[in-house]
Amino acid sequence: MKNKEKKIKTPLTGERQTNFEFYRIILMVLVVAHHFVVNSGVMNAISYDFSARRALLYLTLGMWGQSALNGFALISGYFMCNKNITAKKYARLLAEVMFYRLAASAAFWATGYDPFTWKALIKTLIPVTNVKDSATQAVLVVYLCIPFLNKLLHALTKKQHLLLLVLFGFVFTFCSTFSFMTFAAEYIPWFCAVYCIGAYIGMYPGKMIKKRELWGLAMLLTMVVSFASVLNCVNAKLSPYIYMNEPYKVFPLLNAVFSFLFFGSLKLPHSRVINKVASAAFGVLLIHTAGAPMRRFLWTDLLQVTKGYWLSAPLMLAHVAGCIAGVYVVCTVIDLLRSRFLERPAFLLWDKAAPAAKRVWKKLDARISKNWHLNEKTEEKQA
Repeated sequence: MKNKEKKIKTPLTGERQTNFEFYRIILMVLVVAHHFVVNSGVMNAISYDFSARRALLYLTLGMWGQSALNGFALISGYFMCNKNITAKKYARLLAEVMFYRLAASAAFWATGYDPFTWKALIKTLIPVTNVKDSATQAVLVVYLCIPFLNKLLHALTKKQHLLLLVLFGFVFTFCSTFSFMTFAAEYIPWFCAVYCIGAYIGMYPGKMIKKRELWGLAMLLTMVVSFASVLNCVNAKLSPYIYMNEPYKVFPLLNAVFSFLFFGSLKLPHSRVINKVASAAFGVLLIHTAGAPMRRFLWTDLLQVTKGYWLSAPLMLAHVAGCIAGVYVVCTVIDLLRSRFLERPAFLLWDKAAPAAKRVWKKLDARISKNWHLNEKTEEKQA
């Protein structure tokens, strides 16, 4: 029996929506800035004096990474809640992940920067080995869950869906943030929970997505409170990111939800440039996080982030801006080239081979059913 309470409005159109694509770019810049701080070793230099102006600048740049991950999960839920993952779409995602993983590993092995071992090769060839610490690998699993999540969410009423989100908020966010109980969410269940939040906004938009001034103010307030939480930890001589170091804590969640609603309310004119740049956002993530050797090479050896921290103020500011912008631009160009010269031709072949593959599968399925008498057993069960 269909749920009559639902009035699902699909937010999708035939082309990318520039407001969300612009939001996607901002999120990925924040992720790069976050890794600039937390993966470069500069936190050791910052820890000498957390209250120094340059320390506060670096801490501010690095505090938004978990909020950005939540933002990407919200985008997925919003746009995918009325669609399913096709084999081609998942193959495209998996191929992109494996391409950058293999390319980076091969480059470091070939140059001797990272020693080759058979164990490292086998680990590189397995798509999912560590969903606890790798958001990218968790995404591969979460995307497989999307058809099941959509079935669940479409079976719920609006009230039931909302109650589910309240439950997620209490168990994942409230308890972990305020230490009511010892709890830590892994990436997979948490990304599924945030997907459900994005899906709720997509399935029941109403006037919620249009209140630009409200969500803009809420976004600014949560950003200010988030920064205040970092300052409070610094003054108390605690780790500065206690309230910002995990995506399921309250401030990263609220930052993501309010910023998502704000950018969703914007009416930006269609821009092919913004849409094209945003299409490479996932590639930017994959390239600059392609394993421990890449992090060491990029942030320590090539960009020398820690040394840049001790430069004079004007040079330090130029170094920060140049590193973050440079990584984003170079990675974007690389991914656009990969998409144009590798992905597009490969999936043109996929499109040509798909009909033949379907015919082969139907014949194989029919033969299996005949040999194992599956059709007869099905008919007996139905009778």
